[in-house]
Amino acid sequence: MQRRVLHWTCVPKTVNVSVDSLTLGKNHRANDQDIGPLPHKGTVGTLSDEVLLEIFTWFRCLDDLYEMDAWHALVHVCQRWRHLVFASPRRLNLRLGYTPGRSVRKMLRIWPALPVSIWDYRVYDMEDVDNIVAALEHRDRVCEVTLGDLSSSKLEALASAMLKPFPALEYLVIEPLADESVPLIPDSFLGGSAPLLKYLSLDGIPFPALPKLLLSARDLVHLSLTGIPRSGFISPEVIATCLSTMSRLKRLELEFRSPQSRPDQESGRLPLPRYVLPALARLVFRGTCEYLEDLLTRIDVPRIHSLHIAFTNRPFLFHISQLQRLIEHTEKFQSLSHASIDFRFHYVSVRLHSRTRTSDSARLSFEVLCNDLYPQLRGLAQVGRSHFLPLSNIGSLEISSECHIKQPHHENSKEDNPWPKVLRPFSAVKNLYLSKNVVTPVAFALKEVAEERMTKVLPVIQNLSIGGSSHPRPVEKAIEQFITERGLSNDPVKTYSQVNADDRGIFSAFHQ
Repeated sequence: MQRRVLHWTCVPKTVNVSVDSLTLGKNHRANDQDIGPLPHKGTVGTLSDEVLLEIFTWFRCLDDLYEMDAWHALVHVCQRWRHLVFASPRRLNLRLGYTPGRSVRKMLRIWPALPVSIWDYRVYDMEDVDNIVAALEHRDRVCEVTLGDLSSSKLEALASAMLKPFPALEYLVIEPLADESVPLIPDSFLGGSAPLLKYLSLDGIPFPALPKLLLSARDLVHLSLTGIPRSGFISPEVIATCLSTMSRLKRLELEFRSPQSRPDQESGRLPLPRYVLPALARLVFRGTCEYLEDLLTRIDVPRIHSLHIAFTNRPFLFHISQLQRLIEHTEKFQSLSHASIDFRFHYVSVRLHSRTRTSDSARLSFEVLCNDLYPQLRGLAQVGRSHFLPLSNIGSLEISSECHIKQPHHENSKEDNPWPKVLRPFSAVKNLYLSKNVVTPVAFALKEVAEERMTKVLPVIQNLSIGGSSHPRPVEKAIEQFITERGLSNDPVKTYSQVNADDRGIFSAFHQ
């Protein structure tokens, strides 16, 4: 009789285990290392079904998120294991996973009637579409659908295959190709109801009947509506009404493609119902400040600890009373101690976080959307003056840039140097890190701070860390002048030079 051999990859060293002959006992050694006495002798075959299921559950947890076939190895070991696995599909979370190149009809023919997961991030051709449609025909078993890089014709074909209810669907992600016109999703999509849906992500998809679908999705944990086109606009009042039924929602993302995401101003004159979202922990918003303000007047988020905001309109600082109230009344946001300012080609961001970064640690970030450096700097200065971000509590600050920023030319213009105004709100900063791309402009700003005796700019700084191996002599002299001036009134400022060409990751070491 041929023995079956299971190839284990979940132990420190690869071991080939013979199911028929493996013996466990006092004298058993693994890889020539004593693992100590065991309570009894026996073979794997003597283990109870419950113990085997515990092992299988652990083995299943090692499975990669995008590869759901780990259990295939278990059912090919022996008849007992095969029977045990198929008798416990819920406990082991068994799925039939469709991926590109796999024949759906063959897969469904050879395996039991398990839930079906459809993952195809790049739907290349109509053959893929036909295969996906074949899987969607088993709508009572389809539990996950993730489709990306969809052309308009492919999206239309797949949406047409999803016009009836999908009673088992829990996870839905649809992302069309960028820069392509997207057809309207029919009102009858999913039969207008998704009672088990937990994760929904739609990118750039106009779906007029979406509010109706959302009102049925009471178990949603993650809702992401990004790239919302003008034809897919949903008012703050409607969104708030939809959210009111989602007591389990933990993450909400609303990002409008059009800058004209303004709510109907007439709605502000009506009495506003207020809904509590008891589980919401993370909010991501990109749109007009008026929209967010209107939404925040309608919802309470007592457990929020992560907030990311980008306004598409300016000026915004006189219209953020609700946002400011939310930040001021969230205790976790007031305890943030670290900040980073990151200049990018199309925006500049201010991110606040705590020393330790975990999945539930507090994070607060704000973006100024602009292509040019000086409007970005002016926007940052406005953010500092508004005091809606708790910048005065920050002890460590990192400033970095995607590209090299040259010496400012404000000396030859009527405009003041904006850098000191950007730095001024960070009155508690003791540790300042400059990536190599921003050393030059900040160095000359520090020189100006020293010359003008701006005592309220970085008043308690103790450590200055500079990225890059070397800098021009004028830059070095500017920093030396700042350090000398500060040494006359405070403790001397210590400087550190980072010779590593890659600035990323140095700051976290600097913080410790």
